[in-house]
Amino acid sequence: MLKEHELTLQRYRELEPTLNVDAVVVGSGIMGLMIAKRLSDLGQQVAVLEPQHTFAYGASIKNHGWLHRGTAHSISIKDKEEARGVVQKLIYGYEYLRSYAYECIEEPFEPVYVLTEDEELAARAGWIWSEVGVDNELVARQKFLEMDQHISRESRFHIFKTQDLKINNRMLFKKLVSDISRSGGIVLKDVKYDYESEESLSISAGESSCRLKADTFIYATGANLNSQYQKLTGEDLSISYWKSHLIYISRFNPYSIVSLDRNLPIIINHLETSVINRAYDEVQ
Repeated sequence: MLKEHELTLQRYRELEPTLNVDAVVVGSGIMGLMIAKRLSDLGQQVAVLEPQHTFAYGASIKNHGWLHRGTAHSISIKDKEEARGVVQKLIYGYEYLRSYAYECIEEPFEPVYVLTEDEELAARAGWIWSEVGVDNELVARQKFLEMDQHISRESRFHIFKTQDLKINNRMLFKKLVSDISRSGGIVLKDVKYDYESEESLSISAGESSCRLKADTFIYATGANLNSQYQKLTGEDLSISYWKSHLIYISRFNPYSIVSLDRNLPIIINHLETSVINRAYDEVQ
């Protein structure tokens, strides 16, 4: 269980007034936890600090739980070589998570379909996917309509079967936190911190506090990165973020569907729940 590998700051404070580690990772979203996991695998003593009351508080948990191999990103990049580079990174992450966290993959034999009503976009998608290595299979429209009765018979969809998967994010984060802790890492949430120098922080949680020293500090704070950078340097990173609005409802269709069209939804099913947003939200 996750709680078996969590120690309070008071417990660490009792062990040692100043904690010395190789690296500090601020932020416990997917980026922060993956960095901490890889550093722990390399034998580094790592401390993860999460200012919120729970791990993976932001966008890392508030998403579709869609593990894809570049299906959407590749067609949004005009330069083929740039698209290939992005896809290679996505496939690397896809294969790593499928191997490392296979127990977190939901319904691994249930396909995710990508579709569009735009004939030109469908042709571009098929071409770019073949060029950059995104595996897919063109599905006959009539066959797909027979599988999913919710699709209008008047639609003119071009449908592709992909190797995309669905992942249980909460289970993944619990696994990461547990593995980091088992490797001797320190994982703390609901922590406040202040800068003392380039190599030390003062940290506190409740009535407990201590000093944390490290050679390396890594900030993986997502949408809060700009404020953290300002706090550290007094300068502005000028980073902007977008967000989409998700709807969670009872599962209503047999397959997960990713629309490439702006006016149609992305629907990723997780057991008895469907997570939905509009592709238009992604663009906005």
